[in-house]
Amino acid sequence: MSQKPKGILFGDYNSDPHPVNDIDKEIIKILQDDIDVSLTEDYGSLTRDDLVGHDLVISYANCWKEKTSPKLVHAMLSYVSGGGALLAIHNGIHMSVDFELAQMLGGRFVRHPEYQTLGYTFADPEHPIVRGMDTWSMGEEPYQFAFDDFCEKNVFLEYTYEGGKWPAGWTIEYGLGRIAYLAPGHDVNSFMNLAFRELILRSSRWARGII
Repeated sequence: MSQKPKGILFGDYNSDPHPVNDIDKEIIKILQDDIDVSLTEDYGSLTRDDLVGHDLVISYANCWKEKTSPKLVHAMLSYVSGGGALLAIHNGIHMSVDFELAQMLGGRFVRHPEYQTLGYTFADPEHPIVRGMDTWSMGEEPYQFAFDDFCEKNVFLEYTYEGGKWPAGWTIEYGLGRIAYLAPGHDVNSFMNLAFRELILRSSRWARGII
């Protein structure tokens, strides 16, 4: 019998904001048929050797106040460029406080207006992650980003705010690896939304090259 693929989730319990409490359980449930997911709060000390045994890295890291550790920067750049799969959700993009990870992730979080109901639509309806899905609305923080022009990314998800369309999900091929980013995911309520759960599952599969 072949062993089920392994994933590792970066998160912080009892952090403010965006604790991973209960969110970890939902991510494990969403991916349970595809991959076994474990969680670490000690992601700052991980090396490339710690990551290469995993088929997927999921970032829900709440490290927006401090610079990412040089050890993790090297680990992430090496892991993804060497063929690894990265799924970053909501505050998981905060690793982009480091400019090298910002370039790899394709952008950096800069602000968000107040939490509100957002309508999500598809910037690229034929992208494998969203192909055949229906649009939906849910309560969320409208994350806004500064983008790196040097990174080629495919924006597939967007939300409407003040009459305009704003990026809410994109994919990047980085070296031999793949990255998917999803801007929703403020709290556990987001992870109960069926459309968002499907989006997480499909994004994890795209990052791993399954779809």
